[in-house]
Amino acid sequence: MCMEKYLPALEDILKAQIIEAIAAIGARRRFIEALASQFGRLLEADSVFSRKATVLAASGVFTFLVPMLWDI
Repeated sequence: MCMEKYLPALEDILKAQIIEAIAAIGARRRFIEALASQFGRLLEADSVFSRKATVLAASGVFTFLVPMLWDI
């Protein structure tokens, strides 16, 4: 009897978490694309979860590799 009430609630919670995770991946991907256009050339990015990216940035005569990591 107790499991009958618990499992549907658990299923709803998991569905909500999956939807939220997918939305977060999309937001990070758009953020990486926006950073690349502002700071320089995008060298590499994690294409699955969009948690890591490296941008080649230049300021005057200096060139920098800017690694970015989101721990979300």
